[in-house]
Formats: sequence, structure tokens, C-alpha cells
Amino acid sequence: MAICRFVNTPGGCRYGTACKFTHSAVSPASSSRPGQSSNTKTAGPSSPFNRGASHAGTPPGVCSFYWTTANCKREFNCRYRHEPNPNSNNQASNTGLPIANRAHSAMESIAPFLTDQGLAKLGATGTDGFFPCPPKAMSPPEAHNALTKYLRDDYRFMKTFDVYGFVNPLSNATTSNKNWTSEDGQLFLTTIANGNGLPLVTRIICWSPVSTRAGSHPETLSFQRGLLPLLRFFSSDLVVKSTLSHIVKYLYFLMTAKQPLKSFSSGLYMCILNNSDVFFKQIQDCMEEFMLARSFKDPKVSSTDTIIGSQVLGSLAGVLFECLTRFKNSCAIYPVLNTTVRKLDAWLDLWIAGISASPPDFDDPFKQAIDTARAHITSYLKSKVERLMRIVDREQAKIERVTARTKSISHVPVATHLDESTLSALRILYDGPAEHSSLGVPRHDNDFVYIEDIRIAPTHKELICITDPFLPANLHGAPHPLPDETMQRLVDIQFRLLREELIAPLRTSVQLVRKDFLALTKNAKAKNQVNDLLKAHGGRYRGHIDAQESVMFNVYTGVEFLSLVPDRRGLSVRFSFDAPAGRARSTQSRARRAFWEGMSGKRMMQGGLIALVWKQGIQVDVHLGIVASSTKELTDSAQDSKDRVSARVVFFDSEIEIRILNVIKNRHLHNDKTVILVESPVMFEAIRPFLDTLQLVEPETIPFGQYLVHRPFGHFSTSVVLPPLYARAPGFAYQLAPLFSPEAGIDDLKLYVNDPESIAHARHELRRSRLDASQAEAVVDALTREIALIQGPPGTGKSFTGIELLRVLVRSATPILLIAFTNHALDHLLTGVLDAAITSKIVRLGSRSADERIKHFSLEELEQIAGRSRLDRSFAHTYKDLKEVEKEILDLMKTFTDSSVSSKDVISYLETQYPEHFEHILSPPSWISTLHSLNIADTNSGWQKVGRQADADKGDDSVYSFWVQGLDLEFLSNKVDEPQHELTGTVASQSGAAQWSNIFTVLQSFEQLDSDDSDDDDESDEELEPWQVSWEASSTKRSPDTEPFNDPVSASVQPIDSSRHPTSPENLRISDIQDPAAFFLANHCTSIPIIPQGDRALDMLLREGDLWSFSRVERTKLHVYWKQQVHEGIYCDRIEDFKRLRRKYAEANQVYQEGKNETRRQLLKNVDLIGCTTTGAAKLASLLKGLGPRIMVVEEAGQVLEAHILGSLVPSIEHMILIGDPLQLRPTLNNYRLSVDSMTGKKLYRFDMSLMERLSSSQFPMSQINVQRRMRPSISNLIRKTLYPNLIDNDVVTRYSDVRGIAKNVYFLTHNHQENGGVEESSSKYNDYEPLGCNDQGPGAAPTALARIRDALIDLVAVVIDERDQVELNDREGDQADEIPDTHVEHIKVSKRVRLRTIDNYQGEEAKIIILSLVRNAGNTADGQLKQKSTIGFLRSDNRTNGNPTPPINEAAAYIDTRAVALSRAKEGLFILGNAHQLATRSSMWRGVVDELRREDSLSEGIPIACYRHPEEINYVSEPGQLQNIAPDGQTTFPASLTLLGSWH
Repeated sequence: MAICRFVNTPGGCRYGTACKFTHSAVSPASSSRPGQSSNTKTAGPSSPFNRGASHAGTPPGVCSFYWTTANCKREFNCRYRHEPNPNSNNQASNTGLPIANRAHSAMESIAPFLTDQGLAKLGATGTDGFFPCPPKAMSPPEAHNALTKYLRDDYRFMKTFDVYGFVNPLSNATTSNKNWTSEDGQLFLTTIANGNGLPLVTRIICWSPVSTRAGSHPETLSFQRGLLPLLRFFSSDLVVKSTLSHIVKYLYFLMTAKQPLKSFSSGLYMCILNNSDVFFKQIQDCMEEFMLARSFKDPKVSSTDTIIGSQVLGSLAGVLFECLTRFKNSCAIYPVLNTTVRKLDAWLDLWIAGISASPPDFDDPFKQAIDTARAHITSYLKSKVERLMRIVDREQAKIERVTARTKSISHVPVATHLDESTLSALRILYDGPAEHSSLGVPRHDNDFVYIEDIRIAPTHKELICITDPFLPANLHGAPHPLPDETMQRLVDIQFRLLREELIAPLRTSVQLVRKDFLALTKNAKAKNQVNDLLKAHGGRYRGHIDAQESVMFNVYTGVEFLSLVPDRRGLSVRFSFDAPAGRARSTQSRARRAFWEGMSGKRMMQGGLIALVWKQGIQVDVHLGIVASSTKELTDSAQDSKDRVSARVVFFDSEIEIRILNVIKNRHLHNDKTVILVESPVMFEAIRPFLDTLQLVEPETIPFGQYLVHRPFGHFSTSVVLPPLYARAPGFAYQLAPLFSPEAGIDDLKLYVNDPESIAHARHELRRSRLDASQAEAVVDALTREIALIQGPPGTGKSFTGIELLRVLVRSATPILLIAFTNHALDHLLTGVLDAAITSKIVRLGSRSADERIKHFSLEELEQIAGRSRLDRSFAHTYKDLKEVEKEILDLMKTFTDSSVSSKDVISYLETQYPEHFEHILSPPSWISTLHSLNIADTNSGWQKVGRQADADKGDDSVYSFWVQGLDLEFLSNKVDEPQHELTGTVASQSGAAQWSNIFTVLQSFEQLDSDDSDDDDESDEELEPWQVSWEASSTKRSPDTEPFNDPVSASVQPIDSSRHPTSPENLRISDIQDPAAFFLANHCTSIPIIPQGDRALDMLLREGDLWSFSRVERTKLHVYWKQQVHEGIYCDRIEDFKRLRRKYAEANQVYQEGKNETRRQLLKNVDLIGCTTTGAAKLASLLKGLGPRIMVVEEAGQVLEAHILGSLVPSIEHMILIGDPLQLRPTLNNYRLSVDSMTGKKLYRFDMSLMERLSSSQFPMSQINVQRRMRPSISNLIRKTLYPNLIDNDVVTRYSDVRGIAKNVYFLTHNHQENGGVEESSSKYNDYEPLGCNDQGPGAAPTALARIRDALIDLVAVVIDERDQVELNDREGDQADEIPDTHVEHIKVSKRVRLRTIDNYQGEEAKIIILSLVRNAGNTADGQLKQKSTIGFLRSDNRTNGNPTPPINEAAAYIDTRAVALSRAKEGLFILGNAHQLATRSSMWRGVVDELRREDSLSEGIPIACYRHPEEINYVSEPGQLQNIAPDGQTTFPASLTLLGSWH
């Protein structure tokens, strides 16, 4: 007997035992009998209870997958119960045993806060720390089973008890429930956010009435049992940490219909906002009831779990925070949020006062907590509500300013000392943004008061605007439209300055190019750089901004558009352009390939910003985009073509994509266009993540606002820096024992940050650790300050200190976010962590690691090892959805280029726009219908029309096409001799069936059809063939009401086998009609129609519906108009489809990326250290926010822009440690105007001043490590007496041996050889003398000093250049058309290698011997005074003076080409070449260095050469060639002939 197919459904079989099908095969008992046959017939393969005969023992309604494997790939979406087979070995790993069912006592409800783990949870993003684990904790399968009936599409709540049953599983999905993993939570979340889950949540939100005294009322919902669990769920870690923002936001939006929903899955939080008025009104009423009752209990229910105020207030604060920060302008759109926040502040104060009173007058279990725990939790809640108040106050002030439209600026106190005059001038000259400008109107279409309204990519009008943008001064008290000493203002300043750093070079470039183009529109022969570049097929544009600043950028010409291709960034435009001059046009394909490979960081960089300048006629437009093509795409195209290169760009505006589509579609109509590409020197994708973060971040969520905002000078000298929040929890202590070596015998040393005695004891004991005294002090300071600055002068071991600090922190709060500015610095620190065996649980984010060891700790490597997870399977459809949208776009692209308009398109248009014309088209006169049918036969006969319209008309046999071609008029013209005559005689008088005689009797006979004489019009007297008689007989039986379209001929024209029917109706054509009069008579016409000859106006034709009476001219006129209208309509439809698909693709890509990030978040949940660059941190802000790191350590913080730090600070960070040296190199800028080295930048912007430098210069406490282990004392003296007065030399540096071959270990060769051979200023300087001072080679031809040094040494040693410097050299030398020489291998000793570096690419490294080439030299002086125009460029910067030159590999010497002198990288020998007098005159810091060298007799116009065996014999070398006389081939001429300078060359 067959098995009942309903027995295993959730509802079971309704017939029970009366069912005529068997139920026994699925009973548990039957499955336990040994030897039972398993060949029973089962249901189809799609049934969950039938996955094979072995599953026959699955109980009714239970998922057979879960029963047999304890796993179901449908997860929470499965419609069947998840119960594991108790007899199976496959038990669910996440099905924990429920906690014993017992009521929580009052103190047990508080207990989670009193443990170290519970108190630590309070600092997390969500509110799980406020709630204990439920008394009977549900496992994920149990929660699934409980929700199954609720998630059916037809389920609706009937009573309040149904609500309580629904929210119970939601209360179990928390981190407090150990049965749940984070992965379970995300799968659960996606289930709730889809299907019937959201309607049920919305029903609870909108439920009325709600009461705090509902008891067990079936219609009045209990706040404690209904709304509080929902608030808990919305504010839980599961929801707020999820990276699935498209789901999370939707939950909150379901609570207001005031804001349109972008897509169905726009986020969970929209649940609340969609019904905010109702929801928060209910909450306000209930909270007032609680405050009046002085208790959160329901007096009508005695058996419920204890509810404490921190749970209610914390959950409500969490929900309000998410509503305010996830949605733009939520305060203005939903005013109820403002009132609720202000009332929450009052409720919190009442509750705190009540539980803190003596005796307490608020009945709350929390009153019994110990004082330290109560103080910690209440202060935490107060800080959260105060943050909400700041957000509401700020947004309310914004609303009032917008309403009032005032131009007032913030009133600030007068600054002290040096800034006073500057601030006064700023107030006088203030020209604010948008309506705050001096003219009261915006400068352009992208000028706004609030940065969230600014488009990051500049618009066309912004790029061509010659008015300076609003750039706020980076100073305390400077005029600004936003309040001073607020995070909103700080974020605004950093955003605008960072954006100016991005777009200023491109804006200048575009304006220069556009100016030249406009000149060409007036005079095609105008001489300018654009004209020259067009003739040269591209090149470099060199322009001047002012007397001090110039600009140089690449221009690519000959742009031709090819196609549109979907890209992960959006829709990319594929185009080709002229290959740039030089090696890119080499005849060797490998040379062209090598050019683009070497330019991967300088030309057409993937992610780089590029401007398409389009000149058409007198119009010059600018469109911005991002380079989407990879280096491989460029090199492959360059290899295929000598003169052309292809690339892809994703543009910011869809209008340009549409314009390009039109060009691709109609290439022959756009011959007058000139399109070029202008490349920005700034990497857009390296800056965009920070701009995105700063623009979207809620300023109040950025940690440490009280320290980071601009403060008046001296503020920090009186303020106190608190310990980290996690360390302030009662009972918390750092364990410092790992800092000691095993021999020290220290097994336990705890540091309590709130205990001064503990701190003092730790400082004392750590002096016996692996740390020196200054390092120990720095470690203790870092552990006891929530923002810690550690300054490590050169050689003091700041990296070592950071690693030891991590040794302590990794045991305190993980994960730790470790960021650095460069990949090199990050890899170096991570390697140190591994070498120190601190932890191996590290992950390196980003794929640009050059360290082979660290590469194996990448996230990609972890993903490969982990394999496909449950979340991967759950989100697999998102990738499929993305690919489907890509296919839709490609299909649309194919149709877009099709400019034809079919008759079907026109007829569809007429049906709605011109219904009368449409009616006449579909119902033509009978004779026209017959002709049309015969015309179809002609078309199918194999004849084809040729000519211009052949393709358009091919296969178009519609009535409309017949009308347009005027074939009815052609028939009248060819067949009718007389314009009109009466149809009389016996034929006309026939009636009845005779009136419907066969119309084919007027056609020519069989013989005539076979005749070759087509001009013979004689009628045949032959009798009809039998088949013709049969046809006539059948045709006379037709009903008079039969429509022409029902005529057999018009209805179906089938090919006839000529061998069987030599002449049949299917073979008849219009030309076969011989008697027009009989033809028209047979088609009910009393006269032959006349041929129309009119030429009426178009508007008259549109009003007249009888279009069969139109002449050929009128038909053509009307057709052209209709075709144009239809074409425009189709074009508009396709444009809308294009925009729709563009949005759809962006949404699908966002959903896919969010799913990918959530999967990655699950992989990283057990990681101790997460390493990434600052750019990586900003790009992965959503992922890092979900991970919730509480500690952030920044390596080389002095080189990191403040905007980068702010963009990396996720809200969960409670401890930030900045390690670096603000006296070392500053961040590098592309915009000189914003830098400290610029006069304007130094006074106003100071954008390259790192956060570490800004805070330390404002007297923020900074620890300094002062024992250096690198430089010999004679070298360290140069920086000790100028920059680091407290620097101490370790004994190890006093034991260095002297440098052989030179009489002094430190020496300055001063000279007057002018830079650049005496030519005027340029962007890159070189000095021919300095690379020749130590060899006899002639001057090099390379354009930079680094290249000249390379060329001078290339025949003597193996020159090693850093990758970053090599990219710069490739870019500067790329214009040279040198061919690639044949490859050869040369073996050179390691000791003969020399490494060349620029100063900016040598941070954190060292070398035994360093030779510094300062380059800048004004030459001879006149009357003791330097030339007026002399300058030392970047050598003015103390930071670069103390920066980094280039070492050799393995103890060899190094030449340094730099814009400043690096004094702190050499260990044993330092030799400087430059103009000492010029340096001392232009820089106070250099004056101190020169004076110190003079005191030590270490400065002259020649280098002292001496043999180490004959130190008394000294020769001074100052010119090329002299060294050969003293030491030919590197040997001295002294009797004891020994090698002096073998490693020096």
C-alpha cells in the first residue's frame, strides 16, 4: 500500500487512522525493527521527509535531514520541526541542554553585571550585558520549532498570548545564551526579516492598548512581556553588530511611512520608524506609569521574571541610538524621537535618584547592588543618554538654522598669543559654505553647509568654478558654521580638507585644459599645450598655479568608446586611447608591456580618479570616473597594439553613460567631438573610504570626543585622561607577569588602573623586566590612559615596546585592531608579534602584503581553509541575483544600440495615443485586406527587396508596413487605367451567393501563369481546372459576415508542392489580378477608389482617422512623425530601464557584499589581532564595526593623517594607543597649500600634522622612550642637541668601530655647486656634483637626482632601488623611447650593493653607513649674502631633517637623494653633501647641526681620506678624480697598501 503523502507535513494527515494510505512506514517503531524492508514507495524527491528509503523512520512533521544528520541546509526557513534522532551519532553541535527551569531571584538578575565578563559586556555595542540568560534557554533548533507556526504566511495574532509566544524565541537569540553561535544568530535574523516575520513584528509595534498592568488580559498587551523583549531584540548584539544593514535597517523602518523605502530589504530598523508615532507614544505612556509607580513590576502578575530599570532604560536607549544614527535627518522626519530622548534623560535621572536614595524609594532590585557596580552601570547609562541628547540638540539646532536661514557663525572665545591676529583676520575674511558665503548663495551645485549633502566626487560645475572652495581653518576658535569644540565640527574640517587634498590637483588640471579648449573654439590654430598634446597624441601637461606651486599631469588623447560592461563598482565604459609617447609606443611588445607594468602605481591606476573632457562644438564638458581596468588589462591591450591602449572607467553620473551609448549607437553622427582624458595624481580609492566614513558617521559615535575636538592651548595641562572603559570595570586588572623573563621569577603582577598604589608598584617592578626604565613608564602610561601617546625617537625600540604592550593587551580585551599607514610597517609589526610568540591567532586584512610569512595569515587564506560555511550557503542566492542583473544589463546594452523602430512598436503606440488611427489600421477595407493577404504570399515566395530599406522591410508583412509603403495605391496605379467607373452589368446585379463569387475567377489562367511573356494582358478562355472549381464552390459558401482577416488566403498561406498543384491559390500574387473591376466588385466596392493626391498639414492628419485615404506624401509625413515619437519613447524607456538596472545592480552588489562581510565576521570572531592599513580599516569599516574591537594600536602614528585615524575609529574602540614620533616624517600630501611647509598651510590648515603631533603640541600627555641603541654618540649628538634633549645613549653604541678610509665618522662636505645647473625652479631638483663627489663618472641624463646617482654608480656597484622609488622613476623616465636591452645575469658580491632611497620611503629603517645628498644649493654668494631666490625646499622641515635616508643592503654604504637631511638612520657613519652656509641661514634647526659639526671639526670643503693604519696621513677629496690619485682601484698609495673604500663606493 502506498504511503500517505500528508503524514509528515506539519499539520499531519487529517484522516488519521481512517486514511486509506499507510502511515506505518514512517512510525518510529517501524524504523527500529531489524531487517525491515526499505523498498516502500515514497513521495517525490522534493519532500523533506523523503530523501531516501532509509529516512522512513522520521517522525511526522520532522525534517528528515535534521533527523538523520542534525543539520538542515534550509536552516530557520525549513517548514518542518528540527529534532535530532536520539539514536543517531549525529547530534547537533549547537543543541545545548536548557538551563534548569527556575525563577530568577532579584540578585540573580543583577549577577551578570557583577562578574568580570558581565561588566565587560556593558562596553559592547549592544545591550546583551544587561540581561541574564533566560530561565529555560532555547537552543536554535528549539527556537526554530517554536517559530514554525508563526512564520507561515497566513498566520495572524489573535490574542496577546500569541505575541508572548512569538517574542520568547527572540529573547533567546542573544550572546548571553551559550547555546547560540553568532552564525546561528545571523541565520535567525535573515529568517525574521523575511516572509511573515516582519508583518508580525509590525503588528506588535502597532498593538493597542499596551499597559504596564496588563496582567493576563487577552487584548491588552503587557509592556514587560510584549514590548520589552522586542526592545531587547532590536538592541541586541545580534542585530546592532550585524553587517547585513539592508536587513537591520528594515526592522527599524517598519515602525513610519514618511520616508520612502528604496527596496523591500532596506533594513530592519525601518520597522520602528514606519510606525514611530504609535510605537513611541505607547512607550512614553508606559514609562510615565513606571515612574509614577516607582517600579517596573506588573502588580497583576507575580510569577514573571524580575525586571530591573537598567534593562528597560538600556534597551530603549539602544533602540533610539540606532534610529538616530542609521537614518539621515531622522530627527527632522520623526520628531517623536526628539521628545522620547529628552524624556528618557528625565526618566534615567529619576531612576538613578530613586535607587541611590537612602533609603531607596524606587522598588528596583538594582538598589541592592554594591556601590561600585551600581556606580559603574549608572555612569555607563548616563553617558549613553547624554550622547543621545547631544545628537538631538545638534539636529534641532540644524533644523532651526535651516528654518531661519541665518548667516551667523559660531561665537568663540578669543584665542591666546600667536593665534589672536590670525583668528581676527579669519573673522574679517570669513566666506562660509553655501548660504553662509559672502554672496549668500552657493558657489556651485555641490556647495553645502553640511558635509552629508556633498557629493564626494566633484561635479562638472564644481570643477570649472574659479571661486575658491570653503576650506575651514584647522584651529580652535576659527569661524565655522558649526559649534566649536564638537565632534561634528572636527569631522567637518577633516572631511573638507581631505576632500580638497583629493580634488584640488584635478580641479586645477581640468581648468587649465578647459581654458585651452575654449581658446581652440575661438581659434583652431591657437598655440597652447592642449593643441600641442593633440598633435603629439598625448603627453604631460605642465602648468603653473602660482609663483610657488606648479602642476604636472598626464593627458591621453584619441578616446574612442567601445562598449559598456558591468563592474563591481557599477557600469564601466570600455574605450581605447592613444598610447603615450615613449616606451608605450615601442615597436617591441614586451617593452610596451613593461612600460605599463612599471607604471602600475602612476598611470591609469586601478581606482584612480580620471576626468573625461569632452569638446563638441563650442561646448566643453567634464565628467569624472574611476579607472576600473587592472594592470593586466592595460598590458594585454598594449601588447596587442603599438598605438592604442584600451581601459575601462566607471563614471559617477549615469548621464555620461547614456551619452556614450548614443555615440556607440550613432558613430557617424559624432565626428565633430574631441575627447581626452586628464589623469589625477591622487589615488581616489585610497582616500574615498575615509571620505565615505567621515561623511556617513554619526559624530557622536566616534570615541574619545572629549580629547579629540579642538581645545584652547593649555587645556590638557589641567585635564585628566581617564583609564580605558573596559579597565574601569570593578575587579579588572592587567596581568604584567608576561613582561618578565623566566629568570625574574615573577608569576603574578596585576595592575589595577583605579588604584594609584597598584600603578606605582607596577612602575617600580617593571624596571626588572625586559623593558628599560623609559619603556616601562611608557607601557604603564599606555595601560592607564584611554588615549595613549608613545614617542619613540630613532633607535629607542618603539616597535619592541609596542610588541610587549600587545603581550599584555591580548590577555585583556580581544580582538585588538592593529593598524599602520604602510604595508611594510604593518608586516614588520605582525612579524614581531609572531616572533615574540604572543599569539598566532592573527589575521592580516588586505592582499598587498610583501612578506611571504605574513601572506599566510591573510583573510583570503583563512577563507580557503575554512571552506564553505552555513552562511555562505544561505547567502549564495545574492551572488546569483547579482549575476542575473549583470545579464539584464548586457541584454539591454544589445538592444540599446538598435535604432530601428518596428511596425509592431508603432502599432502599440497608436493603440494608446491615436486609437482612431489604430482602429483603421486593424480594420482596412475588404479589398485592401485581400491585397495585403496576397502581398504576404508574394513575400513568402522567395522574392526579396533590395536597397536602403531592405533590412528594415525584410520580414515585415504587417498591415502598417503595407500602408506605409502604399502598396494599395501602387495597385491602383498599376491596374486601373481610368480613375473611376461604375461597376454595372449582370455581375453588378447579382445577388445572394452570386455576389460572393470566387474572386480568383478574375485571375489569369494556368497557361498565363506559366508564360514567360509577363506583358501579355490577354485574358484566357480556358475552362477552370478541377481544383479551381473546388475552390470556387467552397468560397461561395462563406458567410457575408466573415471578416477579411478570416479569408482562407489571408489567414493561411502555405507553400504548395508544384508537382502536385502546379497552380494553386497559395501561389497567387497581386500581379495575377487581370480584371480590377471584377476584383473590386467581389470585395463589395461599387466603384474603383481614386488615388489620393493630397498634402495636408500634420495636425490635420493626426485628427483624421481614415488613414487609408491618405496620399503617399501624407503617409510618409505621418510615418516619419510617428516613428520619431516611438523612437523617443523607446529611448526614454530604455534610459529608465538603464537607470533602474543601475540602481538594481548597486543594491544587489550591496546585499552581496554585506553577506560576504557577515561571513567574514564569523570567521574572525575568535581572532586576537586584526592587522590592516589605515585605508583597509576605512574600507572594511562595516566589518570592523561588526567585530567590535575595543583596543586600537596605531604604528608609525606620526605618519598618519588625522582624517585616517578618525575614519578608522569604530564605535566599539575604548582604548587607542598611538606609537610613533611626531618629530619624524609627517604624512605626505599632494596639495602643498594644505601642508605645514606652506605659509598658508602652517597658519590655517596644518593638514599634514598628524593627530599625534596635534595632541602632543597641545600639551596632551605623551610618554617618551629615551634610550637609543642605534647611533654612535657623534651621530646622536646632532639630534640630541636640536630635537631630543633627553635622549640617552645605550652602552652598545659606544663600542662601534670607526669607519675605515675616512678620518671622521661624521662629516659634512660643503660646496657651492648649484642645483639644476643654474636653471630656474622645477618640481624635481638634482645636483650634478653630489653624485660625482665619490667617483669619476660623467653626469647622468636622468631627470632626477635619484636617477643621476643611480647612473653614476651603476658600473661600480649593484644599485638597489626601493619599489616605491622605482615606480616614481619609471613614471619620470617613461617618456624616453628606449628599447629594453637583452637580459643578462651578472654576479656581484653582496658587499658591493648600494641601496638608493628617497627620504619619504625610508621610515623605520637603518643602515651602518649613510651618505646624504641634500641636492638643494643656491651656489656662490654675493657680498656674503645668499641669492634672493635661494631656498632649501623641504629641508626647512625639522621632521624630514630627522627623517630617513637610504641604507645599503648588508652593511654597505648608501646614497640618499632627499629633499631634506636624514640624521637619525645611520648607525656607524654619516656623511653629508650640501651647502652648509645656505642651510644654516634658512633653518634654525640646521644652524644647530652645522654649529655642532663645526665644533667637532667635522665640516669642510673636502672629505678627509685616511688609512686606518696611517691615521696621521689625511688627504681631502672635493672634486671628481682626486680619489683615484690617492687610492687607485680603491687602494691607498701608502706603503701598507690596504683596501680603504671597497664598501664605500
